[in-house]
Amino acid sequence: MLLGLIAFTACSTDRDDNPVLSVPEDGFALYAPGIAANVIDLDGTEQLVFKCNQPNYGYTAPVTYVLQFSIDGENWVETTATQNDPNALAVDGNDLAVIVTNALVEQGYLEEDFPMTSDVYARVRAYLSGNEASTSVLSSVVHFQASTSFALPAMVVPETLYFTGNFNGWSWETAVKGVQQNGQPETLWHILWIDNSGFKFNIEPDWDGNEVGFDGLNSITGSKADDIIASDGNIASSNPGWYMVKVTVTLVGRSYKYDLAVDPVQVYLIGPCTKSAAWDAGLEDELFTVPRSNTEFVSPAFGNSTQGVEGDCVRAYAVTGLGDWWQSEFIVFNDGNIAYRGNEGDQDRVGGAAGQKLYLNFSTDKGRIE
Repeated sequence: MLLGLIAFTACSTDRDDNPVLSVPEDGFALYAPGIAANVIDLDGTEQLVFKCNQPNYGYTAPVTYVLQFSIDGENWVETTATQNDPNALAVDGNDLAVIVTNALVEQGYLEEDFPMTSDVYARVRAYLSGNEASTSVLSSVVHFQASTSFALPAMVVPETLYFTGNFNGWSWETAVKGVQQNGQPETLWHILWIDNSGFKFNIEPDWDGNEVGFDGLNSITGSKADDIIASDGNIASSNPGWYMVKVTVTLVGRSYKYDLAVDPVQVYLIGPCTKSAAWDAGLEDELFTVPRSNTEFVSPAFGNSTQGVEGDCVRAYAVTGLGDWWQSEFIVFNDGNIAYRGNEGDQDRVGGAAGQKLYLNFSTDKGRIE
């Protein structure tokens, strides 16, 4: 019994081999680099190296460190790299220049305002590896000044937009792509089924916070504009159906402005495959049937057989109201995909037999000739 009591007492006592975790309430010290006494030119700095004390967690253990930076001491941006040596916490000069430039742009500065000199504040977040949530602690803050040229990549108007909505089960994996209007690449169009649940679009096929819904539109125009409503933040319709959707993207500073236009859908055959073999646009007897649900469009029967060569082929187009028919034409190749001309040149040609029809599913961008 005496031996058991002694053993119990020993196990209940804090020792070096039985440490107790404690998260330091006062943080730990971060030291400024020696060159921080002067204005640091980030354009000519490959790396900036900081040192800090190791936080006292009550015992020695592997610690992970992450540098954070701010230009106002309040809005902090964390670098993506984690580090383990408290005497060599490094950030690339270019990476810090991007952080500083982004922060200055958010304050309203323009590219022409650069190069600029600004305050920079640094601190470190440390945590025990494998126990980040409950052991994170912040260091003291160091201050210095840095100059940088404009370090962000050039902004360009996107070549496509991705549309997802109730029509495809809200899946970015099967999102349809906006098509550039030939000669007007800033306007992207697609034929969409819009119901009262609606759709959103994005430059990237992802829920990354940049997706555009009803409140993200600068304007809504077109002959069907009155149909468009907001539904849970989505761009929806009070009159579910097929719409010719056009989005014009304008670059304003470092942001995009989106103007939406919606019109009725008109899809036509044209050229040698038609009954008249004419190149006249807008022939009523070459107009596709517009379905009343989220299903296929069907063309009139081909009036003539074609060989699938230039001047003797199947041609089709959608009316965008932005130019001639060939500026918004498309075709279905043997792989079953609708191939849009977009802002490119003439496409390869396909043929078809008299009596066949062109079937188009604009919610999947699939089609066939049968």
